[in-house]
Amino acid sequence: MSKRRFVILTPFPRPEIVAGTLRLRGISAYVIGTKSGACVVREVDKPMFTDWDIAELLGGESESMPDEDDPSDNPDNIAGPLSELSNYGVILLTAELGDDVGAEAGVSGMVPAVRYMKGERGEDVQAGMLLNVVDPKVEHLIVGDIDLDKDAILTSELSLKDVEKHLGIKKDDDE
Repeated sequence: MSKRRFVILTPFPRPEIVAGTLRLRGISAYVIGTKSGACVVREVDKPMFTDWDIAELLGGESESMPDEDDPSDNPDNIAGPLSELSNYGVILLTAELGDDVGAEAGVSGMVPAVRYMKGERGEDVQAGMLLNVVDPKVEHLIVGDIDLDKDAILTSELSLKDVEKHLGIKKDDDE
């Protein structure tokens, strides 16, 4: 099964606060800081269809579509709520990349981008233009050139004590 990677570019400067917020919402994803803001990164399996299904064309419910039980696998569940925390919204970049073979070896595919404002999906954004003006690290995140296990915060590994520390929450008994 091939992979789909999504990167959510936020305007927030501190990735640990974004990670703590996502942890409280039960979202499992990597959060990493860039000069353009904190990025949320998640890679999910892209469904592969063995049989052609008319529902793919007509927009109906496909018999062969896997269930999306994990809310972390749906980027709308992350981008929408994060966009409500900022007047600027967030940008969702979805990468469906593969390796070329033959004469043109390398990475190829599509990277559509969309802006979320006030919890709602908004207008499409030209991903190439966006990547031209943001920190180059964002493009490396999309392509998968960065070791997230080493350089990013995995929200599912944060304890509630970590979240309290990152968000600056003090308990009465801690004072």
